[in-house]
Amino acid sequence: SQERIAGADGGDDFGDRLDSALATTELGAAKIPAWAGVVRIVQWLLILTALAGGVWLAALVVMNYLDMATPDTPTWQDIALPLWMLGGGIAAGVVLAFLCRLLVSSTAKKRARAADRRLREAISGVSEELVIAPIKAELAAYTTVRDGLTQALK
Repeated sequence: SQERIAGADGGDDFGDRLDSALATTELGAAKIPAWAGVVRIVQWLLILTALAGGVWLAALVVMNYLDMATPDTPTWQDIALPLWMLGGGIAAGVVLAFLCRLLVSSTAKKRARAADRRLREAISGVSEELVIAPIKAELAAYTTVRDGLTQALK
């Protein structure tokens, strides 16, 4: 029938147009989330804090080993500050890594939904233009001819 022919006319071009539409669809995968920059800074601060605490502790151990006079080390809750810095930097880094896993998972799901929506829109646009619109036009022409014949036979 004419509808099948009209729908098939775009078939030769359909694959190429669909490939082109899908290839040019922006998926948003290259964008770095806003929170990632903040996390990067916090990670570096935690690394530097842990490193400073570790170096400070190592210096105290070496000074003690060499029987050198060691300076008074500040404490909090009866624990030396360098130990807090080392342990706290590591512990906070582990917590931050766990939180980042949750953020990455959430961001990935959101971006996957958006990419799926954009890809479906691209497919729909090509299908509408090359398949559905020609069939609708052919059906409209058929209706016009049928209505004209009906009028002529009256």
